Amino acid sequence: TFKTTKKTLQIGDANGKLVPNGKHYFDRMGEGEIIPDAPVFDSFFLQSFDKKIYWEWRLQDVHGFTVEYPTGGNWYISTRFKELLEQFKIAKDYYFYPTKLLYKGEKLDYWIFQYAGSYGALNKSHYIDFEKSTFIIEDSTKEIKISSYQEYLNNDENLFFKRLILNEKVDFIPLNSMSSDKIVSEKLKNAIE
Repeated sequence: TFKTTKKTLQIGDANGKLVPNGKHYFDRMGEGEIIPDAPVFDSFFLQSFDKKIYWEWRLQDVHGFTVEYPTGGNWYISTRFKELLEQFKIAKDYYFYPTKLLYKGEKLDYWIFQYAGSYGALNKSHYIDFEKSTFIIEDSTKEIKISSYQEYLNNDENLFFKRLILNEKVDFIPLNSMSSDKIVSEKLKNAIE
């Protein structure tokens, strides 16, 4: 949100309810399916919980979604942000879908960045070396050693990584499609900033 002297404006999220057959494709994508032959999704528009006159007050490189869209771990991104991400190593099972964004009467090129690999245990079990990593219990300094992904899942404590060791060098790993659980390299972080 952006605070002005009069009110706080909400940034618009991408709504795909005008995309022909959008729901059909969005449901499949929401299940983690990558659809390489999907059409250009034409067109999304920005919407917020604010008054309609404020929906298009700000265009960003990354927008969330609202109303009708592919659920799961997807972002709505600009061509500029897509090109930045393509310069880095992203964990497997991702895809960029071309879309059009209707913004102030003009159709702009935007993309759905789908990271389907974040479904289930794929990324955590494949990319993280649990035996070498260390964890702490929430609201504590107590360290816990976990030897496997299964042990991590079976642990009743709310665990956080203290020291994370990866099995493979990647710049971006979306560990969980439904949360902010992402790993980003320092190099990618600096490029984004």
